[in-house]
Amino acid sequence: MRSLYSAPLICALLTTLACSSSETTDTGVNTTPDAGFPDTGVAVDAGFADAGFPDTGIIEGDGNDSFDQAMDIGLDVRAGHRDVLATAGDRDYYSFEGTAGTFVRVYTTSYLTNTGDRIDTVIRLFDAERNQVAENDDSLPRVNVNSEIIYRLPADGRYYIEVLEWSDWAGETPKGDPMFTYTVFALTVDGASAGTTVETEAGNDAASAIAAEFSGTAGLICGSFADANDVDVFRIQVGPDGVGGHLQFEIMPGGTDGYGSTNTVGQAWLTDATGVNLIARVTLDAEGGTFGPATDPGEFLLFVKHPAGAAGANDFYVIKFFVAGENDPEVEPNDTFETAEPRALVTRAEQMDRANFVLAHLPDGDEDNFRITPTLSETVTVVCGSRAMGSGIEGLTVTLLDGAGVEVVSATETDTALATIEDEVATSTVMVVRLSKTGQSAELSADFVRCGLFANPQ
Repeated sequence: MRSLYSAPLICALLTTLACSSSETTDTGVNTTPDAGFPDTGVAVDAGFADAGFPDTGIIEGDGNDSFDQAMDIGLDVRAGHRDVLATAGDRDYYSFEGTAGTFVRVYTTSYLTNTGDRIDTVIRLFDAERNQVAENDDSLPRVNVNSEIIYRLPADGRYYIEVLEWSDWAGETPKGDPMFTYTVFALTVDGASAGTTVETEAGNDAASAIAAEFSGTAGLICGSFADANDVDVFRIQVGPDGVGGHLQFEIMPGGTDGYGSTNTVGQAWLTDATGVNLIARVTLDAEGGTFGPATDPGEFLLFVKHPAGAAGANDFYVIKFFVAGENDPEVEPNDTFETAEPRALVTRAEQMDRANFVLAHLPDGDEDNFRITPTLSETVTVVCGSRAMGSGIEGLTVTLLDGAGVEVVSATETDTALATIEDEVATSTVMVVRLSKTGQSAELSADFVRCGLFANPQ
């Protein structure tokens, strides 16, 4: 899985969804600290087309080990095609005929073996000339080790799918097992399905906004840029019953090692329903990223803009959006070391640490302080994000103080790097995390900060 940020610590960019690294075996378990976007609880394909058929128990025979042997599975075969990577280094190939301008979703589901193992798939997509156009290890946001690509077909013709095991793809000793079964699907993205919006070019302003609706708590937007100056606008309703959390947008990566777009979203911003009052904004690159403005229930407009530079041959974007649960809000007054709000670190068995997640607000002139109680046998990690998530805060600084109020270490957020203090040895059993800023954007009203506070065994 790739991230907007290069620091290995943040491979799960501000979310408790699991992440992996090609440097180690992909276990499917998240051990990475983060700033505390709660897990949305949404399955990989919730709100989108799903096979919906029971497991037949049938495993197709092999013999599809090359492009020339690729098995034609067609588009929109709802049951998918079940297969197995039975031997180390085995790769399976499939094909389908597609039509230009169509969005297709290619994905796998996998099954646990008798020993509790699970095949960890990687999928690649190729055009008619067998050039790779897209690739995915784990679907985004990551909740398991299944793979997914959502791609806009740029031309009529045949497309090829390659399925391989993660160890083979990562350059490690390849794995295979007669129980490494999976099902592969190739489905057309249907804009008429609940929670799915396929953009149709209607204009670049609030008056032409396209309604993007949820299915449950999740939704999917697939769109394309008409030219290098194109801006697409979507209307999203949160609430209105006052229940819910904040909007979270996951913008899929582009490029041949991502979802395949020649240009994806360059900038995204959120306004109120009028399109005038700017709430939050992020600038992105081909890696995509997470945009998580803190919002109350209401109606909002999401603007997505082509990046700077010339238009490409297949400029499209894929955005998954959620109403996600929010971190626990700060409790004022907490403006000084002496009035620091106590935050209990709760044991997380799977991550083998203790943690607490904070939603703070930093209006001009404010500082927030939070008291934690590590043991002297633990290290302290703090990860905070604001501007990188769309907030208007400038110069967010996180400072770790010991029990006497003496600064131990500090870190400052940039446009592309979270404020991160990593594995600082606890010097006292009471420590304080202080949040401060240097300024506020004149354009953006949002002043939220999300933090993850962690104590880890040394």
